[in-house]
Amino acid sequence: MGRSVGGGTDIAKVVIHRDVDEIEDRAFYECTNLTEIDWADSKVTKIGENAFRDTGLEKFSCPDSVKVVGWGTVARCNQLRRVGYKAEKIAEQTFCYCEQLETVILKEGVKTIERIAFKNYPYLSTCIWAKSIEEVGEDIFHGCTKLHELVGSNDQEKVIEYLNGMKGTPLMKLCQFDGKLEDIKKILEENPDAAKVLVEAHPDGVKNEDTSKRNPVSYCCQNEKASPDGLKVLVEAHPEGLKNEDTSNNLPLHYLIQRADVPLECVATVALAYGDALLEKGSRGVLPLHYLCTKRNTSALFVKVLIEACPSATLIEDEKGKTPLMLA
Repeated sequence: MGRSVGGGTDIAKVVIHRDVDEIEDRAFYECTNLTEIDWADSKVTKIGENAFRDTGLEKFSCPDSVKVVGWGTVARCNQLRRVGYKAEKIAEQTFCYCEQLETVILKEGVKTIERIAFKNYPYLSTCIWAKSIEEVGEDIFHGCTKLHELVGSNDQEKVIEYLNGMKGTPLMKLCQFDGKLEDIKKILEENPDAAKVLVEAHPDGVKNEDTSKRNPVSYCCQNEKASPDGLKVLVEAHPEGLKNEDTSNNLPLHYLIQRADVPLECVATVALAYGDALLEKGSRGVLPLHYLCTKRNTSALFVKVLIEACPSATLIEDEKGKTPLMLA
């Protein structure tokens, strides 16, 4: 196809015949009325840059013959809801800013995804991931705050390579309390089952530790927005993680108690799985009850519950010789 149609036309449907081997750059750029492509028995091998950018396409599934898809091919297609793709490489920003996109199907044959390929999809919830994918760029799902289902990968760590804040598994990234991971914090807030999805996809990830010797349970306890259900999933998958002492000498429960708003349900989950956690000292020799008693606006009922669960904790001193009740 050797000529650009350009914007401002009334074209609603395009049929790509078998004698067309290439769609040039900006071929249908800004053809806002274009809603359908019929590939028929097309043998197209290359789709140029911005070829279908700013069109009215509702779905995009290029034929298996396509080997190269250029930069921004279907970027800013605001009606696009579903994408199927098999070309070896997904170029930078190929599908970015498609605000209505809900599902991405990456077929076997895709090997490389360049940076920010799927940027800013507020409704994208599901990505079917090809096992053939070998290389993933940075921030490929940047701004996709509802993405919670990643299906089909042999190695889920590849799926979340775009989360470059710190080293760790996808599950670690999900649970981490870190300003650099704002998008993942949003996923955790909006999708309580996200932890369950990743535990099922990558079971061993819940046991991994980062350089500070924290595990996903630690980060989930520290995350102000982590749901009780999410914590329960992690604890059930790896109860031994509650005994994990990090480089600051803290256990997950110490971080949980320090949260501004501590759900009693979360504390119950930890206490039932590891009752001795209430007697474990963290940094500066403090118990969970010490932390609770030093907090402003601590609920008297909450303190009572912890004391009833572990009465002996009231007599234990921190490194300064203070018992919990002396700090209340």
